[in-house]
Amino acid sequence: MAAVAESVDAFVSESKSPGTAFAIRRAAEEAEAEELRRIAEEEEAWERSDSLTKAIPWCESNGYQDVNSSKKTFWGVTKFPLHTAVKHGRADMVQLLLKCGADKNLRDSKGRLPRDLTKDLAGIGTQEFVLELLS
Repeated sequence: MAAVAESVDAFVSESKSPGTAFAIRRAAEEAEAEELRRIAEEEEAWERSDSLTKAIPWCESNGYQDVNSSKKTFWGVTKFPLHTAVKHGRADMVQLLLKCGADKNLRDSKGRLPRDLTKDLAGIGTQEFVLELLS
């Protein structure tokens, strides 16, 4: 992109019209901004895909179909993947589930949000980190 900026600067310096120079610079800036947005969207899509390849197997191994599905325990309690990840102190999985679109506002059958379970977390910084993720 630096080469493009140099080319634009060279072309603009040869231009005799200030209006043309402004329009050229503006078009170049807009094209660069659009390219940066496209790159950011591609990176976000790749990160989400990578997160899903890790989160879905974890969900399935814990009895969930996907990141927002519920399950009933033996005792009849309904819960969600985020609740389970928080309860087990899996800050890494909380982060992955959220990247995959897990809904942090789902309540379990006791009316609790995942963030309500953080008070029971032990470990230096774990509670604060998970609370920050769920805010």
